[in-house]
Amino acid sequence: MAAPVSCAPCCAPCSAPLALARRPRSLRSPTLTGKVRATRGTYESGEAPMGGPGQCTPAIVASMTSKIKQELETSDVDVQPSADASCVAITVVSELFEGKDDIKRQRLVYKAIWEEMSTTLHAVDELHLRTPTERDSLQ
Repeated sequence: MAAPVSCAPCCAPCSAPLALARRPRSLRSPTLTGKVRATRGTYESGEAPMGGPGQCTPAIVASMTSKIKQELETSDVDVQPSADASCVAITVVSELFEGKDDIKRQRLVYKAIWEEMSTTLHAVDELHLRTPTERDSLQ
């Protein structure tokens, strides 16, 4: 059995195993101490992201639009970059959204653009996902 350890300087010794006690900073994972800096990846082909991290170029917008159209089997897709070109607003009308809640709809879109999200795109500012019936009722 492990020797009693103090949980904090002000506590009396407790019987928690040593593994549960706080690990010294020197033994912590590099990601917890900030020594490993997170960087954006590259496309599967190995090439660097177009425009660099955080820059949404017209080529990326066209790529995202075509991927969403193909994945969601629709032609009603609008992808607009923000003023600083780090984020986008996406509007999609698809019959595949019928019977799905907002989270499932978002997952379908994010699945289509995962490559851009993991490399160059910083965030999606706005996401408007509707069925054709919902679109028609708004007009």
